[in-house]
Amino acid sequence: MPQMFEITSDFTYIRMHLPSQGLGYGKRALQSWAERAAAWSARGLDVFVYFNNDMEGHAIKDAQTLKDLLGTPVMSET
Repeated sequence: MPQMFEITSDFTYIRMHLPSQGLGYGKRALQSWAERAAAWSARGLDVFVYFNNDMEGHAIKDAQTLKDLLGTPVMSET
């Protein structure tokens, strides 16, 4: 699927699927997403990121890595 970066509302949604290597994304791969998310947030957009829950548990680590790269707290729905 092609990546689309056209934003047409006051929020954006990023869905992260397990990369082809199957080893999670890691800090280097998530850096560009952190930069995009920070830029969109600075424009006043709400940014939602969803990591696919893979069998090896990389989604949790990748979400924490992205949170750390952004340097902001993660909001959770209860």
